[in-house]
Amino acid sequence: MSGMVLVTGANSFIGGWIIKYLLDKGYNVRGTVRSQAKESRILDGIPNDQQCRVSFVYINDIATDSLGEAIQGIDGIIHVASPVHMTVTDPEKDFLLPAINGTIRVLQAAHKYNQNHSTKIKRIVITSSFAAVNDASKGLRPSYSYTENDWCP
Repeated sequence: MSGMVLVTGANSFIGGWIIKYLLDKGYNVRGTVRSQAKESRILDGIPNDQQCRVSFVYINDIATDSLGEAIQGIDGIIHVASPVHMTVTDPEKDFLLPAINGTIRVLQAAHKYNQNHSTKIKRIVITSSFAAVNDASKGLRPSYSYTENDWCP
């Protein structure tokens, strides 16, 4: 396999494993991160012979910042980025709306790119997070089994 895949939220736990998997399968990876410090942490976990196949674009807020540079010349997107906060005052404002708006921005950017370029983004994978099912008002529930019936209010 070959090609360039964009991984949003590259510094997340899942994002890091996705990058490792893609590199092992022969893909080149472009990751979105908020800072150079996060980039360095990711590179520390990648074998030296694969580091040349990873690049990064700094995007502070996936819901509001431009993705123009990030999507140039990519073949696919794996959208992992989602807000994570340990203290939440308003779940809708702090989690839900930024996650929705970030996903919409990724899809809009891909659509715009495909309209204006002969090479197309062929696949988009959208992941979710624990925030989608966790009701913060109920506190931590280590023995609770979450199902498709659970939803963040």
